[in-house]
Amino acid sequence: MDKESFYKENDLTFLPLGFEHEKIDQMFYYSKCLIKDDIKQEVMKENGLAEEDLPALLIGNTGINQGFCVYTGFCFVWLNITDPVEAIEYASKIVSFEPI
Repeated sequence: MDKESFYKENDLTFLPLGFEHEKIDQMFYYSKCLIKDDIKQEVMKENGLAEEDLPALLIGNTGINQGFCVYTGFCFVWLNITDPVEAIEYASKIVSFEPI
């Protein structure tokens, strides 16, 4: 399914939950930044990150995996979750992303 068709079918579900159309990576439809808006600029400055490098909850299809995943800046962690509210609740329990 192409992005425009996916958006037509799913915008009413995802956009009210704070997801945005994913414009950078063609494999993903929606993204939701996992850093709170009030500290986003501070986190980016302290860690030398661009906004697209911040941890995010994504939904998409890579050809190998599909559904929800958490982007950490270094890898994708795929979730066995199909409900967007459940995915947000799960991702909200992550309290830190630290490089090794």
